Amino acid sequence: MVWWVHKYKQNHCKFGVYFGLDVTVDRIVQTINIMFDCLPLVADNNFYDTYDIQALLTTGVNIFNIDRTVHDGYFYEKVKGIIKNTNEICECYPSSYYRPIGLSVTMSVLEPVDIDNEVDILILKNVMKKEQFLEFRKQNKNSASMPILLMLAKFNVEDTNELIKISDGIILDMITINFIDEVCDNVTEQCKKAGKPVIYLMPKLAEEYYEPYAADRQILTTATQLVDKGVDGVMLVDSNELTKPPTEIVLSLVKGIWIAENDVQVDEVYYKQSFEMDIPVLPPLSTAMAASLGALKVGAKAIIIMTVSGKSARMMSFAAPPCTVLAITTRKETARRLHLYRKVVPLFYDKGRAQNWHQEWRNRVDFGTDFGLKTGLFCTGAKLVVLAPSEESTGYCDGFQIVAVPFICNE
Repeated sequence: MVWWVHKYKQNHCKFGVYFGLDVTVDRIVQTINIMFDCLPLVADNNFYDTYDIQALLTTGVNIFNIDRTVHDGYFYEKVKGIIKNTNEICECYPSSYYRPIGLSVTMSVLEPVDIDNEVDILILKNVMKKEQFLEFRKQNKNSASMPILLMLAKFNVEDTNELIKISDGIILDMITINFIDEVCDNVTEQCKKAGKPVIYLMPKLAEEYYEPYAADRQILTTATQLVDKGVDGVMLVDSNELTKPPTEIVLSLVKGIWIAENDVQVDEVYYKQSFEMDIPVLPPLSTAMAASLGALKVGAKAIIIMTVSGKSARMMSFAAPPCTVLAITTRKETARRLHLYRKVVPLFYDKGRAQNWHQEWRNRVDFGTDFGLKTGLFCTGAKLVVLAPSEESTGYCDGFQIVAVPFICNE
């Protein structure tokens, strides 16, 4: 998902009056999530600054990763502070919405390091057996609430399937597995069945893009492969050869994925997944699948879902939604972690609490609808699917409604 800010645009005369600047708050483009592995800018022996991070954000990066097996604690604290300050940059036309920026840390299961509560996602290396992962969970209580993704170094069908079931997602190093389609397809299929995200690590993509022989058509080929595989994200690694962040490769990849996604037959994707699903199905997943089918049949432009922990949004992401999923949550940490899932746009809701759930439901739907109209996701008259608990005490989204965006605000 890409979310950037168009500061202003020149406007023409309206009704004989010149309005000068017509401000548009935000623009978003639905795409595969992009993680960025930070490296020090060795060329001038400098760190990133807030404007480097902002440049990467506005081109399409959702999550910034710091590899603690390579970098020390000083580098981690420095980059973490810069990322934290990015949302505090003064702007002439500031966004009215909280921009969630995910922070992930990579460490080895053999040499774990301490992490603080500002880390959103944990990535573990060198996990070969199920017992290693369970022992790490037992010894590191502070990581119990955050998703843990496993970076596979070697591939064994039996061990990999077990690790997929107990982990929160998989990162495939495409260099290590030599881009073997059989491995990619097997891991992706198992992750989809288990409802876990799969992310491709492509460490050489940034370097190769700036080679003299490189071209945008190579990026389009890569983007098409990512979309065809149905991955949730891709991790790019910065290059020590560059003096500035590789924003061009990120933007080219985003455009390529957007073009490739326009050719996807969403109805075929949905029916294929629903036919391959094992039955009986748990009620939360069956509701999500029904909501996807409803969105497909009425041509909905977005699915609005209300979630606290993010589990409902994760399940919705794996229910083959044909359109964008607007996940409204009241927790900032949940919004940042939702960048792991494909087609999910996290929205942090910080308005006052209504006295009853039905009014609160209405307020959050209005909030999501207002966001979609401002960002150009849909226009007035569009169909929306709203997935939410029927009562506040219900532990999951047990029903959905199909609504239309009114032509007059607050009607």
